[in-house]
Amino acid sequence: MFTRKLTFAALCFSAILTVLAATASANVVYSDYPAASFDAGDVMDLGSGAYQALAASFVPTANYTYTSATLALTNVSGSSANDYTISINSDSNSLPGTALDTVGGVSLPNTGNLTVSASGPLTLVSGTTYWLVATPAANGDNGYWYASASYSRPWAYQSSNGGPWRGTTADTPAFEIDGTPNGNGTTPEPATLALLAFGGLILLARRRGKTLPAALPAKP
Repeated sequence: MFTRKLTFAALCFSAILTVLAATASANVVYSDYPAASFDAGDVMDLGSGAYQALAASFVPTANYTYTSATLALTNVSGSSANDYTISINSDSNSLPGTALDTVGGVSLPNTGNLTVSASGPLTLVSGTTYWLVATPAANGDNGYWYASASYSRPWAYQSSNGGPWRGTTADTPAFEIDGTPNGNGTTPEPATLALLAFGGLILLARRRGKTLPAALPAKP
């Protein structure tokens, strides 16, 4: 009997680990990529021979731990440095605020999309506005951030390093934010589930070799 219980518990524990692995995989936090592709005919200069940074806003619908960002951002032939910084910023009066996660020294691909992994743990809180910011390192840098004609969300640009951000609304720069679920109130955290399963196995192991009495002793 105990062997069957232990086998069943082991199978349950294995199933929980499988669920945990699926839960830990990255989910799409936000994406404004169209179903087919981004609008290759609508580009936004990032640098373009003079300093210009771009930022696009997004709002998570659940709590996530930020893992990566993918941008429809490519190098333009002839750029001098091709050295960019990609960051996730807080919101400040509907414009980019403080940088929360920063990756510097990024080289843009000549074709395709740019994917940048998070530099450290960052919790994206449900219902909170964040900004994905792409900044050139020098005036000579030149990149194209392709737009998504299917979406229209607030975005912003900065014409000088450290200068004011200016907001606008038009075709949104195409990008995707990925993350892992982070205790959004609907599913226990992976560590909690693992501890519960492990505790159940220990309790079953302690009962090995023990039997319950046939009946309770009579009261004196």
